[in-house]
Amino acid sequence: MIFLGLGGDGHTASLFPQTPVLKEEARWAAEIYLPQQDLYRVTLTPAIINQTAVVAFLVAGAAKAPTLKEVLEGPRDPHRYPAQLIHPSSGHLQWLVDKEAASQLSRALLRAGSETAVSEVGQK
Repeated sequence: MIFLGLGGDGHTASLFPQTPVLKEEARWAAEIYLPQQDLYRVTLTPAIINQTAVVAFLVAGAAKAPTLKEVLEGPRDPHRYPAQLIHPSSGHLQWLVDKEAASQLSRALLRAGSETAVSEVGQK
């Protein structure tokens, strides 16, 4: 099982938009340099993440709502939204989102039985 977050730019697991690591298919982990932060990171690659039995995204806050909508309901563009690369080959993908993050999603996506498992969670 792996838990992932969603960045405001659509990145996850240090898989950032428009970076070479998005095309990595052989290695399980790879380094990435972020010039805007003058920082190196190490990340798992989509190839190994997608072999996981259960992948759960945890997404919270209104600031993530537009990105979450694009990732789940927008056109497929994984170089712009790397989180779209995450689809376990024989496992289960779950999105756990709070009301604010889910605020722009279609109600159909939040209904039980949807192809993409999205659960709206929050405080009571």
